[in-house]
Amino acid sequence: MVRYVLRSKMSGATDDVLEESYRPTVSEMAVIKSGLDILSLEYAQAKQTDPNLLIDPSLVRQIEQSGFIDALYKR
Repeated sequence: MVRYVLRSKMSGATDDVLEESYRPTVSEMAVIKSGLDILSLEYAQAKQTDPNLLIDPSLVRQIEQSGFIDALYKR
């Protein structure tokens, strides 16, 4: 799913650029998942929490709308 979203948002990006963007994103998701696993030892509901819900998509949207990401890929 992450690869699909990156590919759709970064159309025209090479596979190398997509891979470099994908790896840190997956790592961040793994950290969030691990944190939820640790929390679930004390709070059972943490195990049921979707890690994707903990990332604020509005921040990414603001960065995209500012043109910052497009400017990076035009270099």
